[in-house]
Amino acid sequence: MGNPSVSSKDLENLLRMPTANKSTLRKRKSCDGSQLLKTKRCKMLGVEDSVVRLSGDSRISPEERTVTDDQNQSITERIHQRLVHRNECTVQVSGLPVKCDSSILNNLAPKAQSCRVLWNPSVHGSDGIAFLEFSSKALAESHQKKLDNSQYLNRTISARIGKFLPEDVALYDCRKLVVYGLHWKTRVGEIARRFPTAQNIDIRPLSKRTDRRRPERAFLTFADAEAALRACDSKQGCMIRKRKLSILWARMKSRTEDKPSGRIKYLLLSGVRSSVSEADIQSVFPQAASIAINRPTGKAWLTYDLEEDCILDYKNSREVVLKGRKLKAFLHKSDKLGKHFEKERSTIPNLLVSNHGNSGEQIVLSGFPPFFLLLRFCLSFTSHSSSAFVLLARAMLWRTLYLNIFPEFKCYVGYWIDVINANICREHALAKSLPVPENVVSVFLDAEHIIDLVQLEVAVTQALLHNHADCMVTRDLATEVIYCLSPTRTLTRALSTFSVQPTTKRLLVLLVDLRKIESTTTCDAYVALETSIRGTPSDPDSLMQLDETRRTLLHNLYGITAPEVDLINKSRNPHESLRDSILTRMGVRDLCRV
Repeated sequence: MGNPSVSSKDLENLLRMPTANKSTLRKRKSCDGSQLLKTKRCKMLGVEDSVVRLSGDSRISPEERTVTDDQNQSITERIHQRLVHRNECTVQVSGLPVKCDSSILNNLAPKAQSCRVLWNPSVHGSDGIAFLEFSSKALAESHQKKLDNSQYLNRTISARIGKFLPEDVALYDCRKLVVYGLHWKTRVGEIARRFPTAQNIDIRPLSKRTDRRRPERAFLTFADAEAALRACDSKQGCMIRKRKLSILWARMKSRTEDKPSGRIKYLLLSGVRSSVSEADIQSVFPQAASIAINRPTGKAWLTYDLEEDCILDYKNSREVVLKGRKLKAFLHKSDKLGKHFEKERSTIPNLLVSNHGNSGEQIVLSGFPPFFLLLRFCLSFTSHSSSAFVLLARAMLWRTLYLNIFPEFKCYVGYWIDVINANICREHALAKSLPVPENVVSVFLDAEHIIDLVQLEVAVTQALLHNHADCMVTRDLATEVIYCLSPTRTLTRALSTFSVQPTTKRLLVLLVDLRKIESTTTCDAYVALETSIRGTPSDPDSLMQLDETRRTLLHNLYGITAPEVDLINKSRNPHESLRDSILTRMGVRDLCRV
């Protein structure tokens, strides 16, 4: 068919049809646009009369509001019941060691559903307090009676049940959960597989998890409180990377921040080395009016006259390194913490004990942290008193090494620098005439080839395993420890490299206590040992500070090649990578012929 023809007359009629005049267009433009936005045609087919109301004009009927309020009230009551039940089934255990982790708590209470450990960043370990969460109240009460005043890892622990969590639901964000006890390698995808209904998962980036022993936590946000409640009920005690997880509602953040009264006049420094003096701190913080140092805890309290001076020193303290250690500064507006600091510092230097003889050989010091052995003291007696004042001239820092395979043995490490009588120490070590108790093995080491205390832990553990299996390469345990530090099977090379030499300036003393008894360490057993070393006591953590000479020496000793050095330098943590390379060569020493 062809196109239909249009005549000239029809075309003229079409052009003359009436159109909208200007008044009609003006009326259409003057129409309120909000009326057009109030209603929209529903896009569903066959429902032409239905409309969708926008949020700007939304109205909820009284019946719907009543149902919503009843649901919220029901969820609030259920959350309150969960909080009350959690407090009834939680046991607080205190007195735990610093290196307490989830594996230790699992051995302590295998039937616990989950656990939470309070972490102390200043000591890179637990605060000695943990919370064991059980499935029932009866199980929690039985474990509380069993653990209270019991002995665990040579410590007396205490356990109690109480309201450790606030039970007011208004203090919590009912849509957000906190997951405690995650492994440091845990990724977001692993958490998402356990909690598929979570809308958002917030966890620290992997690059910022520098402390691998620290239990991580994640914040999970859900669509509503009902979904969060179901996740808390179903996933409490679930496992990710062999860790039992504790799940709880997150605290509500306060919207109104109270401005603290007072002016900023105080700085708290952490990470201060024991060899740092007040003059050293004054050179870095020149505006400070007074400085107080607590050497055992590695903290310093600075007082200022003006707020401007305090803030100026705080801004200049970023990335400050003092004697090889980075300092951290915290602002304070009150001297309340400073008074507690002075009180804590004043209790360290002096101690009054009973006199057990004129020589003072039977004096026992107790009540101090386990990683401090307070040595080198002088006794001053009076003719009218039967007591002796023990004046601690300085605190010698002895670090405790924890042997996981042999927890019944104790191991301590002391570190000296600028030693001037290494030849005498070597003669005493060879003659086995050191003033240490029986069944306490002492090892004198040259610290030039030691970069981490983990290196010593591995060597002591290997030596004890060889002794236990009756396959020691050497004749005694002290020489076996030195042999286990070596990357080769040549005993002569190991003794000439790691044992103390007449030219040694940096000395490590390793004490392995094999007595298997729970007794208070007597100071007289170690005072004579410390006084025989003429040097400056130092923190063992300073071994990690490597210069180019020591680094090259370690590379040549353990056979670390240039490509491996490049990979170590490009890694996220070069120190740990270098340490792992050294430990690998120590572990495979008996598997190769070198």
